Amino acid sequence: CQSCGACCSIYRVAFDAAEVLPGSFKVPRDLAFRVDSKTLALKTTRPGSQRCVALTGHIGKNVSCGIYLNRPSPCRNFTASFEDGLHHP
Repeated sequence: CQSCGACCSIYRVAFDAAEVLPGSFKVPRDLAFRVDSKTLALKTTRPGSQRCVALTGHIGKNVSCGIYLNRPSPCRNFTASFEDGLHHP
């Protein structure tokens, strides 16, 4: 998934606050904001936008995750279309 970028520009990525702690996926704390007492979400590029601040490149052309090795669990668990040979709308 290095051309579309739709999921990273349309949906907010919320995850357990424990994922920024040592021993976790270690999502960079400065890229997240608190949603509630147990949940954080990745920041967006600007107010009113859902584009993830970690998404780099141009949507529909060439994109990548700037924190791929440290991405939160929703991103790790997401299967992009055709990644496994199947369409995932």
